[in-house]
Formats: sequence, structure tokens, C-alpha cells
Amino acid sequence: MDYRDAGVDRDAAYAFVDDLKTKVKKTKREEVLGELGDFGGFFSAPKHMKNPIWVAATDGVGTKLMLAEEAMKDFGPKFHHAMGQDAVAMCVNDLIACRAEPIIFLDYLATGKLNPEVLNFLLEGIVDACAESGCALIGGETAQMPGFYPGGRYDVAGFSVGVLEKEHRMSIDAAVPGDLIFGMESVGFHSNGFSLVRKVLADQNWKLTDSFEGSTLAEVLLKPTRLYVKPLLQIFSAVNIKAAAHITGGGLIDNLSRGVNESKVSLIVDPKTIPVPSVMRKFCEAAKLSLKESFSTWNMGIGFCFIISPEDEKKIPQIPGFKIHKIGQVEAKKSEAVILA
Repeated sequence: MDYRDAGVDRDAAYAFVDDLKTKVKKTKREEVLGELGDFGGFFSAPKHMKNPIWVAATDGVGTKLMLAEEAMKDFGPKFHHAMGQDAVAMCVNDLIACRAEPIIFLDYLATGKLNPEVLNFLLEGIVDACAESGCALIGGETAQMPGFYPGGRYDVAGFSVGVLEKEHRMSIDAAVPGDLIFGMESVGFHSNGFSLVRKVLADQNWKLTDSFEGSTLAEVLLKPTRLYVKPLLQIFSAVNIKAAAHITGGGLIDNLSRGVNESKVSLIVDPKTIPVPSVMRKFCEAAKLSLKESFSTWNMGIGFCFIISPEDEKKIPQIPGFKIHKIGQVEAKKSEAVILA
């Protein structure tokens, strides 16, 4: 008897890591010290920064992975590339919401049995998203856990570190009454609320192969989370952003107020200004969600928000491919932190 008889294929794991070493070269930054494969990843602060402070973030993809797994039988492994981007985006978007430029990323992958074809798509998604976000993939962990996970299932999570000048750290007291709230469009559900998405699919007997506005439901639901890092770096350099928020689990209701002083201000959002994707409207109607529940569960078409002074509105740069909408304003403290009006 050997380890392979217990369900763990070391040769496949070593081959996976060797392949990874080649791919991650496209993500390397000058701050990275050493090569992939040590017991830890080494990196330094950017040389141009005078007083750098570090920001760390971690997150996973969640039950959206189950839809990608389900889609395998009809579409093959291609959607796992999006799962790789999701793992990165959920971390680096949180960092840029703190005005921290992502420097490094590490992944944690656990599976019942290594499927090289699936993991190759996943890995390429992680590498491509790191390259697009300007952060280096410097390590991670691949765990084979037969008996804990079914053979074809995996879970993936990410960890990322970013850096910013200490003087650029945003204050929760910066946003004041009269300031404006802007939202950047999402491309659908991103990576949140998929337990409800899956329940609606089951209750309505909808299939991933069903047609929806010229696409399949699989293509619509499994779009990857947008990467907001590069657009926000441009906006931060042009505009004094007082607060920012990555709209993830909890939607606009729970995330928008995280960068402001909730004891002093309330954020008034006008839902009519938000271009809700038709697929989200379809799922909200099917689940009979109230307006507040909808905006507390899904991003409803807005993946990232920022708050600025009215005089800075015209300074917002035009970012190709990213539509920005004025969705509300800051007012003196009312009954709730975020109010849909």
C-alpha cells in the first residue's frame, strides 16, 4: 500500500506545481524576492514609498464553484478560468477599496482528487487576474483531501497583501453631508449570493443550458468578478476619494457604509439610477424579493462605489469599459446607515 492507494497522487501534485512555476513568471513584480517553491513568499515594500503601510485581505469564491462544477457536463472545464479570476478579484478589489495597491497574492486549493484539466483552467484564471491587477502570485497550497471532498470537487480561496502611503489612508470621518456617491457597474452576480441563485434555479427548474437573451444561463451566471484595481488606481490619482467600497456579500446595504462614520452620516441611494442587469431582475422576481432584500443580497449591478465632494465630480476620468453612475448622496445621520430612496 502507498499514498496513491489512499487517494493522494503526489506525482500529479508535483507536476501541477512545476507547471505553476512557469506560469507565474508573468505576474512577477520587482518587490518579489526569490522564486516560487520556498516555504514562504518573500517581498519588500515599493522603493518609491516613504512610509508604507500594509493591508491584508482574504476571501473565497463560495458556492458559485458548485455551478461551475455542474456546468462541466455540458460545457467542459472552461468556466473554471472564471473561478480563478473570482478568487483573485474578491481579494484585490477589497484592497483597492482601502486605497492599497495589491503587491502579492497566494491561493489555497483543496480537492478530493486533482483534475489536471480543471485545475489548469483555474490556475490560468488566477495568473491572468494577478497579471491584470498588477500583483505577483508568490505561492500557495494545493491540498488533496480524499474522503473530505468528493472526487471532482474543489474549494479555492485567496490571500493578498497591498500597500499604500500612510498619509493616503482614508478616514471614516472624511465623508460629510453633501458629498456624492458613485457606482461602477458590475457584470452580474460576481461571486456573492450564489446560495440563493442556486435555490432559485432549483425552485424554478431552470437549467444552465437554458437560453437567456442570446446566451445560456451558464454564460450569464458564471461571468467572473470584475477587476477594479487598475481603474481605481487611475481614479485615486485624479480625484480625492473620501471613501470606497467593494460591493460583495451583503450588497450595497451592508458594504457601502463600511468606510464612513455611521454615527454622523447616512448614505442615500436612488435605485432608479442603477442599471440592474436583466438576469438579476429575473431572479429577484422569481424569488419575490423585496427591494431591500435584493440590495442586501446581490450587488444589483454596482460592483464598486466611491464617495467624493461635488466639486470633484468633473475630475472623474473616463475609464474605457467601466461605466460610472452617480447613485446617491451623503446626508446627516438618519435612521439607517444606507437608505434606498
